[in-house]
Amino acid sequence: MPFPLVSIVLNQTYQNIELIIINDGSSDNTLQVALQYESDKVLVRSQTNRGQCAACNYGVSLAKGEYIKFFDADDILAPDTLAAQVSLLNGSKTK
Repeated sequence: MPFPLVSIVLNQTYQNIELIIINDGSSDNTLQVALQYESDKVLVRSQTNRGQCAACNYGVSLAKGEYIKFFDADDILAPDTLAAQVSLLNGSKTK
């Protein structure tokens, strides 16, 4: 079971990213699949099932970046989504 969103995020035109995947106590092979993506840009951590809010808070506590964007496994993005959002957050306009 691959994670399409991981590839979508890693293939964004904006590359100054860290992707943090929190496994919130899944009982299937989600953690094993997620660990296959671990790299210098992808951090995978696991916790006992504590719910979405706790998983998000755990991810935020690990984040090193200036901005945080939350994703769910079924989200999709255009390749330039993060670049456009960072540009807007930095106060410049994109074409």
